[in-house]
Amino acid sequence: MMVKTALLIVSICVSSSLLAAPTVIYDAGNTESIARYTDIIKIYNPKKKLPLKVFNPLPIVTSNLTPGLVTKRTINQPYLSNPMFIFGSDPFSLKWLQNNKPLLQRINAIGILVNVETEEQLKRIVIMGKGLKIIPAPAVDLAKQLKLTHYPVLISKQHIEQ
Repeated sequence: MMVKTALLIVSICVSSSLLAAPTVIYDAGNTESIARYTDIIKIYNPKKKLPLKVFNPLPIVTSNLTPGLVTKRTINQPYLSNPMFIFGSDPFSLKWLQNNKPLLQRINAIGILVNVETEEQLKRIVIMGKGLKIIPAPAVDLAKQLKLTHYPVLISKQHIEQ
């Protein structure tokens, strides 16, 4: 009998707390419905394949950099973890890339392709640069920071050189 009474008291306490309204701890006055955030759950279907969208960054233009000769100079960039090189899709850059590829691979340099207009040019560079890490991206701010006007160029912790 005692067990039944204890069980009845516990079930009454639990059932009343299950039916109770939620307790508001803080209300800033701008409460929104969660429905707009859960709508995506209704739309999402993992079995349905969505078409793959391919990002096409072309053309990439860095207006403050042009192909040309670069004089070697000393810099102080102690936090540059890997050497990097900046180049374009022009013949001068491609010849430089071809001549310096073994060095760039050996020092694990990261390339920034700053001027490329067409997909064909990009494909040619991907083939030529096989084995190198190359990122097609404009480098306007980087060029300003390092006071660069020409490329191709190799940048290390201590030097900017061609």
